[in-house]
This record gives sequence, structure tokens and C-alpha cells, in this order.
Amino acid sequence: METGRHWVVTLQPGVRLCVRPTLEQMSTYVLLEQEDWFEDEIGFVRRLAELDMLALDIGANHGVYALSLAAAGARQVIAFEPTRGAGEMLAAAIAENGFGDRVTWIAAGLSDREGEARIATGLNTELSSLSGEGEASETIRLMTLDRFIEEQKPGPVTFVKLDVEGEERAVLRGGRRFFSSQSPVVMFELKHGGVVNEGLIEDFRALGYDIYRLIPGAQALAPFEEAGSDGFLLNLFAVKPDRADILAQRGRLARGPAVQAAFEAWGHRQARPAVVLERLARQPWTRPFGAAWQARRAQVPAPFWLALEACLEAGGDEHTAAERVAALAFALEATAELSRSGAGDLAVWLLRLFALDQFGLREAALELTGQLLGLLAQGSGPAWPFLPPLSDYAALEPAPPPAWLAAALQEFLLRRRSFSSYFAVDERLLVELLANPFHSPRTDRIGLLLALRRGARPAISPAHPLFDDERSANALLWRELVFGRLPRAVRERAGKVAVVDVGASSHGRLTEPYAPLILLDAAQVTGFEPDEQECQKLSAMYGGHGTFRFIPAFVGRGGEAKFHETNWFMTGSLYPPNVPLLERFQGLGEVVRPVAEHAVRTVALKDVPGLGAMDMLKIDVQGAELDVFQGAGTLLEQALLIWTEVEFVPLYKNQPLFAEVDSFLRGKGFSFFAFDGIASRPLGCYATATPVRGTRMQALWADAIFVRDTERWQDLSTEQLAKLAVLLDLVVDAPDYCHRALTLIDQREGTRFAAEYVAGSVR
Repeated sequence: METGRHWVVTLQPGVRLCVRPTLEQMSTYVLLEQEDWFEDEIGFVRRLAELDMLALDIGANHGVYALSLAAAGARQVIAFEPTRGAGEMLAAAIAENGFGDRVTWIAAGLSDREGEARIATGLNTELSSLSGEGEASETIRLMTLDRFIEEQKPGPVTFVKLDVEGEERAVLRGGRRFFSSQSPVVMFELKHGGVVNEGLIEDFRALGYDIYRLIPGAQALAPFEEAGSDGFLLNLFAVKPDRADILAQRGRLARGPAVQAAFEAWGHRQARPAVVLERLARQPWTRPFGAAWQARRAQVPAPFWLALEACLEAGGDEHTAAERVAALAFALEATAELSRSGAGDLAVWLLRLFALDQFGLREAALELTGQLLGLLAQGSGPAWPFLPPLSDYAALEPAPPPAWLAAALQEFLLRRRSFSSYFAVDERLLVELLANPFHSPRTDRIGLLLALRRGARPAISPAHPLFDDERSANALLWRELVFGRLPRAVRERAGKVAVVDVGASSHGRLTEPYAPLILLDAAQVTGFEPDEQECQKLSAMYGGHGTFRFIPAFVGRGGEAKFHETNWFMTGSLYPPNVPLLERFQGLGEVVRPVAEHAVRTVALKDVPGLGAMDMLKIDVQGAELDVFQGAGTLLEQALLIWTEVEFVPLYKNQPLFAEVDSFLRGKGFSFFAFDGIASRPLGCYATATPVRGTRMQALWADAIFVRDTERWQDLSTEQLAKLAVLLDLVVDAPDYCHRALTLIDQREGTRFAAEYVAGSVR
């Protein structure tokens, strides 16, 4: 959703964030791309929320953590954000979510001193720093945490998020009494950019805290070992022993001895292939593989079954945190041993990849993924049971390898190589993945965002699930981003565009050329479809729109006529099929075979009661297009755009061809603009249905676009010019013509719509 000063992005848990209305801003881009924050810790922190939780978000920025905690049930979250830009977004989001009683914004920064300071700021408020350089700076208020706690007395704090771009040690110094006397779980930033916060771990240990890291797949904390730490690790957790006891009881923290004991227990377990296969069978994505896995059950070694069961158990909250962490550790060791022993099935490496990623060993997982893609390209598919490397793919329609599995591995690389495509993206890999039909919706979002940042309108169907409110968390915002290039004030001035659709039978919802108007709720449609069943389908398809109506009638010049029914309802016509010519071409005679003739009565558009305005006329009536134009009368004089099917050869006997349609419309003040999709067919006598590259075939039909003659635009009202601009931008996709219409409005009204359109101000 968009307002004048910010966009509202909905995260998958249902939290709404307010962000700057530009894709150049990191938070805006990341939240739209992932529908969440890029850190693994965000999901874990939501699980920590309790009804009695009092949390401090120090360095709240837009409020991803603060608002997520409140939504997950925290009683009170105090969010410290000193900068105006991020603070205003946070305040707007608090109101947007109705969290005024649970989230408090403190417009101050925490440090080891009181007073004021200059902070470097820029477009990316996430990186604002007292010690950094930015595009600008502002004066902020500073306070110490100890002073705040002493004065406000908020009560016992159970969680603290500490992310202040390298100033964490100063916050600790200014909150020494608080951190010494209270026992919160503290999530702190390990790195500021690429620089490790040296000394911060020792500072926490000196205050009585032990250091843990998140094991993502187990959703549990485990002791942090600095040796062998993954380069992608961004955050750590500081926890005192008393709080660690509570977290362990809640299944969110695993101590070393308990993990070791659980790990050793796996070494004494017996493989249970039947149990594992039964658990896998509950997951819909495994349907294509189940029978083959059962058939090969005896060929799979026992250690593999144990490793696979361990990975399945690691995600289950019915086990303790130590058991979940130990399960992943066991899977890592077992798959390593299997690979060393020469177990050659690709499933071993896939399972190891899964365990590496779930354990948070991202660098090793990326290296293994590249090797797996190489093996898959050689035709080596997994014969044993496996787990997809990304959880998204467990929810996608499955297919046998290699295409589905290749997409999962490619997408793993695309996502895991950087925290977001905002920072870096492999363009070649993205193009290859977008061409794979099994990619996830997130890949589509990445492709769209990159195209939009370049100022391009992406080639994407209006029927894509991304624009569907029921299937996309931010459908309205995506519709605006992709199709809302025009300044909003122009669309508001245009109001509803009146579309008359003659021959409205649809190839599916939102397949009409004016579908972008429907997506933006900018169309008022009157459709004519003589096939009553198709008319009913259309009414059901668009029944939720009060501005749609469909009339079961033949449209022509008015009066008696004969309808020639064919074997496919979409090729029936008021003109008889030209069978000899149709059969001359491959694939035409079969779908335009005469079945029966019916006496019908046609209605002329000028005689339709209550038709009202007609800004756009779309026609698909199999050869009878000129009849419709001749029956439109003065309605045609109102039209700004015509989108009509035309034929270049007489597919129907005695039908008017493109030249006659063009001549008639030029006489009515229209100019031919372009063809959309010229259809050709090879002659039936030609032996192959696949023409040699570089050869040409007979052009048979196309959609032709006619625009009101540009020399007459000065005679249009400002409202008509606004409607014309909407049609040229959203339907025709003709930015140069749209710019000219906006320029005429600017000359009349003193506006700057043309300049805003070129600049793409909505981005």
C-alpha cells in the first residue's frame, strides 16, 4: 500500500512496516524482496516473545524487531531510534499496526554519556553511525541506559536487541548497572559492515554473560565457538546462566554437555527406514518420488537413514533444544563419513547441504551447492530420499529432477551468496532461474525489483500470483510498482476508463489487453459475449467488481444476421468460414470446422441502452470487426483507443480485411499505431511444421491498435487527455505517446506530470 510519504510493506507474519517510497532504500527493497528481514535471528526472536516480556530495541531503525516482538505477544517494547527519517517510519508503523499501547518510540540514541551528538545519515538509515560518514548529518539526543532505567523504571527487561553500528561498547558502558543487575537475553551485532566488534564479546563475559549463536534449523541457541565461525554470521546472543536455564526449559537454548549426550545417543539408534519414509510421505512435494524410494529402500545404507531422520527431527519442537542441535550435528558427521566412504548417490550430498545450511555453516553450504549443480548437469539425479535445500521448495509443485531440483539449488546460490540481491546478485544465474518454471515467487520478486530499480517495466503477466491479494502479502504495492508508473494525480483525474469489450470471451482471468486497468481498479467494463455460458463465466470471474457487466448479445450493424457455429466456440462468426483457404494452412481447418448455422439478431453499439461513454473499444469477433465499427455511430467519436483483431487474408468469406478497417477508422479520426502479435501459419503442403530460421510465412491475423489522431489531441478535454495517458501507458505501453499527452496537460494546467513520468517518481 502507498501513502504520500511512505509505503506499507506487509511481512509474512502479518506485521506492517512503513518504509521510504523508493527501491534505492535498503529496508524498502529487502522487505519487498523477502517479505521479512534477511537475518535468520528474526524468526527466533519472534519465538522468544512472551505475554509478560519487556523488551528493549536499541537501534530500532524502521522497527522490524520491535514490531515483530509486539505482534508475537510481547507486553511492552521500548524502541530507541535517534534519527528522524527512521523514527518517523517507526512511528507511522506503530500507528499502522495499532501498537500504540505496546511499542514506545524513544527519539534518542544510547551511549556512555548524556547530551547531543552529530550522527552521519543517508538514504539507508540502517547504517547511520556516530563514527561513520554519510550523505548528511543531524543532531541527536544521547542518553545512557542506566539513566533511562533509573528514571523510567520500566520493570525487569527480558530481551534486548543491540544494533547501533559500532557503538555497542559505548552502550554497555552507559548501561553497566543495568546489564550487571538484570538478566536479559541480549542479541548484539557481531559485525559493523565487515568489521568485527572487537572486545564486545569480552565486555559481555566480564558482566557475567555467556556467548551463544543461533542454530537456524534447530531454532535454538548453542555455545559460540570463535574458531570455525562462519563468515556470514552477523549476530550473537549474550545470556547469563539463570536466563539460560529458563531458555533451556523453553526449548530455546542448548548447553554443550546436553548436546554431547544427545549426539552420542544417535550413535546407538537403529535405522528406521519405514518411519522416515512415512514422515516424508506426509509432505506433498515427495509425491513423485515415493514409489521409487520404497523400491530402493534396501539399497540405502543405515547411516543415511539415521542422518535423514536426524534432519527431520531437528525441526520439531517436540524435542529439546539440545536434541535438535545434536540431530543436525549428527547429520553433518554422518554425511561426511558417507561421502568419505564413497557412497555415491547425490542424495548424500543433498542431505549434507541441508544440514550445513540448517546448522548455519553458510560458506561450506555454498561451496557444496556449486559442486552439486555440476553433478546434476551431468545427468546424475538422486536415487535415494533427499530434502530440498530451501523450505520454499517443499511448498512448490514438485517434479522429478533435474529441472525442479536444479531450480532449488540455483535459488539456494542466488539467495545465500549475499543477504539480499540489493547488495549483489548473479545476473546470469537469475536469468537462467527465471526461465526455469519451478522457481519460487521470491525469484520473481527479485527479478521485478532489479528491473524496477533500472527504471524498466518488467515483462510480467497481470495474472501473475504476485498481484493477487489472496496469494501475495503485498499485491497492492506490487501492482502500483509495476503498473503505476503514471503520477497518481493523472490517474485520479482520469477516473474510471470506460472499456467496451465486444467478443469478451476470455482466455483466463486478467488475460485481456486492458488487464492492467483492472489490477489498478481503473476500468469500467461493459462486455458483450453471445455465448451465454462464456458470459456467465465472465460474470463469475469478475463478479466482485461493481464496475463490470456482461451482456449475452451479438454486436454488429444491428438487425437480422446468421451466426456460423464452428467446432470451437471461439472461431464462430457472423461470416461463413472460408474452408478451402483455412485448410490450405496447417492447424487452421481443424479448429474452424462448420457445425451449424443459426438465425440471430445483432445489436448496434449505438442502440445499446445505458452504454454511456466509451474510452476504449476492444473487438474480437472473427471477421466482423467493420460491422461493429459501422454500428457504433457517434460512440466511436468518443473513443480514444481501439484494440481490434484484424485479418490479412479472408479466413471468413467476404469479410472486410485490415485495409478496409484501417481506411474506415482513419476516416473517423484514428491513426494506426502498431500490431500486437502477428499470427502466421505454414502451408499444409509443406512437409515440416518447424520452418527454417530466417524464412517468412504468410501473415494471417493480428491485433491492431488504433489511437485517436495526434493532430486532434488539442481538441480533447483535460480529462480525456488524462484517460488517453492512462491507456497509452498501461494498455499500449507507449511511453513516448503518453509523455506527449502529459505534456499537453502540463501546458494547460501548469503541472509537471511529463517530467515526473520520465523520472519515474513512484520508484
